Amino acid sequence: MSDSHVIRLGEPWQCTAEAGSVRYQRSFHCPTGLTDETVWLVLEDAPAGASALLNGQPLAATVSQRGFVEFEITALLAPRNSIQIDVAADVVGPAAPTLGPVKLDIRSSQLGRS
Repeated sequence: MSDSHVIRLGEPWQCTAEAGSVRYQRSFHCPTGLTDETVWLVLEDAPAGASALLNGQPLAATVSQRGFVEFEITALLAPRNSIQIDVAADVVGPAAPTLGPVKLDIRSSQLGRS
């Protein structure tokens, strides 16, 4: 495998709104052929107030401002996976915030080594 391989997680995302909050959900299969690689979940334009879970496990603290975030998820991967991204009620306006591009970035563990 090369130094990095990207899998874009496009449609189908499920988007539901409840009591002023928005939840995005999507499933995906575990990438195959992993040996020494690490897998990162990358949100290129995460909404402020977003929090992410993979297979029910929180990935990090709530995103403080809109922008790029990434999470190393290799140890959390299962044969079938579910991503859930929630946007807090206090940042949801009249329209649902857009999620922006989401991808898996499979990186060689050799990156950065001499």
